[in-house]
Amino acid sequence: MTPNTFPTPSGALICTAGPSISEKEISYVTDAITNCWDARCYEYIQKLEVKMAEYCKTEFAIATGSCTGGLHLSLWALGIGPGDEVIVPDMTWVASAAPITYVGATPVFVDIEKDSWCIAAEAIEKAITPNTKAIIAVHTYGHPADMDAINALAKNRGIIVIEDAAPSLGSTYNGKRTGDLSDVGVFSFHGSKIAVAGEGGAICTNNKELHDAIRVIGNHGRDGGRILTAARWGTKYNMSNLQAAFALAQVERMDELLEKKRMNYEWYKCELEGIEGLQLSTERPGVSSNCWQTSFVMEKDFGISQDDLMVKLKDVGIDSRPFFPPLSRLPMVDQDLHEQNPVAYFVGDRGLNLPSRHDLTEEDVQYIGKELRRILQKA
Repeated sequence: MTPNTFPTPSGALICTAGPSISEKEISYVTDAITNCWDARCYEYIQKLEVKMAEYCKTEFAIATGSCTGGLHLSLWALGIGPGDEVIVPDMTWVASAAPITYVGATPVFVDIEKDSWCIAAEAIEKAITPNTKAIIAVHTYGHPADMDAINALAKNRGIIVIEDAAPSLGSTYNGKRTGDLSDVGVFSFHGSKIAVAGEGGAICTNNKELHDAIRVIGNHGRDGGRILTAARWGTKYNMSNLQAAFALAQVERMDELLEKKRMNYEWYKCELEGIEGLQLSTERPGVSSNCWQTSFVMEKDFGISQDDLMVKLKDVGIDSRPFFPPLSRLPMVDQDLHEQNPVAYFVGDRGLNLPSRHDLTEEDVQYIGKELRRILQKA
């Protein structure tokens, strides 16, 4: 092979993520760059917020610079701080837990479900203490967590529920879209997500008081009073108008984007479901996942590690990503919770995300399936 060529259908590396960009995105962003300054500098931000609230069927939506910033704003506006505990799944991206530390609260890491890889309600119940103020339910890889069970636990105890809905735009749970399943939901428009803006996020809620507080805190504490004055200490987590133009076009195309992601998943099911000991992403009853990333866990010992499998896949032009390592194992946490959170530790070391980009072809998936089978059989 010559450099940068592979035996893939296209001859190029099959990357894990990649967006779908149409003339609509180009048109909106061009308009924002060319025309939307001065009095029109928030035009696409406002349009995006209206569209997100409409799409998620919430009363309010606020565009943010990132999902991480949106989680921070939500915790801050809810008054969570030192002495408080926030329950979060042990297997998730670090950005689900980091904002808890920004407000001085303590993250409490709990186990996940074996099938959905989302936070487990039973583990939450065991971890609740008098100091528990919130639960962050992550919709892992786009699959909604068991929100009925989680909300029931929280409601009985006066605990706030926050959806880390970063990868789950378009997913539904018992007919309701993520972002509308709790007190507040936060999404991401990072370049790897189903709908992208390069970077960015959005907060959805039905709570006007919370919406108003987030709006003020996220804009330097300004409450709409005299220009250049602030009513309280705040921060700057706004999304730019350019990003909003990009994101708006993507959200307007969600039906199309969802259809392609689900098609990717169905192709993978045809190729991989027959491999004994390989657990593919599944959907619980009542759930429709956006299939953001098709993923699998090696439930049996194939004689190959997660890292070695990634290397062998890369050698034949297939990019992949490992599951999130348990957060409790990271150096800034340094807690050994493998007995308390066995599923998170097992899955975190044995899971891979497969290429799920928007321009993935059926031929690509057939090639990936063939090579994955070959590697696992030889291991």
